[in-house]
Amino acid sequence: MNEDLLLVKQLDSLRVEHRHVDEQEKDPKLDEFTRKRIKKIKLALRDKIRELELMLYPNLTA
Repeated sequence: MNEDLLLVKQLDSLRVEHRHVDEQEKDPKLDEFTRKRIKKIKLALRDKIRELELMLYPNLTA
């Protein structure tokens, strides 16, 4: 139970970070290199979020 709570908190933190990175990506002043770097970070965060969701909610369908 304690481990699940820790995973939920980590999941929430990753979701907040993903939203923050998503907002950064929308900045029109970014150069293409920075935009691509941010996109890779965002995709990695999404993968981590999905992994935690599957651990917490194994019956969750995609």
